[in-house]
Amino acid sequence: MASRSVYRLVILLKIIRTRLWKLQTPHRIVPITFNGRDVTEDTIVSILTFLTLFTMSILIGALLLSFSGMDFITALAASATALCNVGPGLGDIVGPAGNFSSMNSYDEIIISFLMILGRLEIFAVLMLFDPEFWRY
Repeated sequence: MASRSVYRLVILLKIIRTRLWKLQTPHRIVPITFNGRDVTEDTIVSILTFLTLFTMSILIGALLLSFSGMDFITALAASATALCNVGPGLGDIVGPAGNFSSMNSYDEIIISFLMILGRLEIFAVLMLFDPEFWRY
């Protein structure tokens, strides 16, 4: 899991660098490479799509958690903590001295879904909601 995340981050940084170079010289052709091999356009689109879905999942999770009365910073930290499957977040409830035990059932369902989404990968879980997937 960590190697895929590092790969995505490195490619994202190279995309940003390439776009900055293209702003300076628009006609410049700069291939994006990783370990000496060119990265295909399809791979770049997949990485950008994943990172967009990842960010949207954190924000939507935080929004849903904030509907139950949780302050937005705590909701954002809880959402990111659950999706990334990492340690403590920020705030009183999920901070370094807290845990998810004081949350209500609504919050626990959202946190559980985010944990599953983060552990199984976003694309794999989203495929379960595609009707085409179940036809074959």
